[in-house]
Amino acid sequence: MTAPRPADPAELPLATEEILISRTDARGIIESGNSVFRRVCGHDWDRLLGAPHKLIRHPDMPAGVYHLFWAELNAGRTVGAYVKNRTADGRHYWVFAVAMPAPEGFVSIRMKPTSPMLDRIRPLYATLRRRETEEALTPDASHAALCAALGAWGHDSYRAFMACALEAEFTARAEAMGRGLEARVRRGRSLGQAIAAARRNAAEITRLFEDIRGVPTNIRILAAQLERGGGPIGVISTNHTTLSEEMLTGVNDFRAAAEHTGRSIEEGIFRSCALALLQEVADSYLGDAGLPAAIDPPRETRLLRDLAARGQLESDAAMAAIATQAEHFAKVAKGVKRHVAGLDVTRIMCKIENARLSDTTSGLSEIIDTLEEVQSRIAVQLAEIERASRAILSGTRRGGHLHVA
Repeated sequence: MTAPRPADPAELPLATEEILISRTDARGIIESGNSVFRRVCGHDWDRLLGAPHKLIRHPDMPAGVYHLFWAELNAGRTVGAYVKNRTADGRHYWVFAVAMPAPEGFVSIRMKPTSPMLDRIRPLYATLRRRETEEALTPDASHAALCAALGAWGHDSYRAFMACALEAEFTARAEAMGRGLEARVRRGRSLGQAIAAARRNAAEITRLFEDIRGVPTNIRILAAQLERGGGPIGVISTNHTTLSEEMLTGVNDFRAAAEHTGRSIEEGIFRSCALALLQEVADSYLGDAGLPAAIDPPRETRLLRDLAARGQLESDAAMAAIATQAEHFAKVAKGVKRHVAGLDVTRIMCKIENARLSDTTSGLSEIIDTLEEVQSRIAVQLAEIERASRAILSGTRRGGHLHVA
């Protein structure tokens, strides 16, 4: 496949199917790489091997991104980021880089970004770099500013963003190359969509609940006007207050469970895509004719295969954990449904009492109408949550693995 010519003449064209790989020691000194990496960066092997990886660092890259990158790696976690690198002749190229701990160092796999996400990252990086220069923003502060900007885009954390970004890039690459997504990636996407929908539904239930939060107070005021202490309407008001608070607690528990499960699924999607790239490139060393004698293709292949095998084993245990989370998630969802059913009973009782009383209780009729409308809308959201819950349980119980870092 021929690499398309970029709009910027200073940008080096990359082909979509190309994957760059390099391996460093724990200090970031380059020990190995493939011939795609050497050709793209433009340095000869005798310049690359033994050099720090920052040899290809572009001055436009925010220090905060590298600060985050190394913090994740040093904590033993696989990490991904958009990176602008510099070639030996002063040009540049963009990649989405996935780096992971390896024996006595790190492995970095990089592919050409083709999703629309890069168009949002370019100006964000430029802003961060300008602030680092003009405001003397420290790497740590730049890292915080990056996370704040991503939060404004709707990502709960940097890891949530990188999972979303890698999924977008992995999917766009597969489509551009005319091939389907692997089963584990498709499953991860499906689970991610289900949990995202459930979280939106739970947030809407919370908002709707706020619309009827003052109902018990209004009922108590009417009860005081219509009944002599301890009448049926007063009892209904007390019951409604208790059930409402229980329901809100249940919804909050559900949102916490959904958030926890969502983070695990995001990590799973990221790991699935990263592992697929690792497996794709593992055997490429064996047929790479452009390697110097200092690089041992069988050794590099074994190392990458071992990394993939270790990731597979770790994912088996992680998948079981996600299944357990999904079961808890479904259990909490059922609890919310029971609370809503209880609220329906109090509404019906209120309706019965209103029918028994005189026409002077029109205020109660309005309250009943409000309850009926809001609770019917809550029921719709709850039905969507149940559907998502079933999809998540089904997805975690099917064969295959969802890889989780």
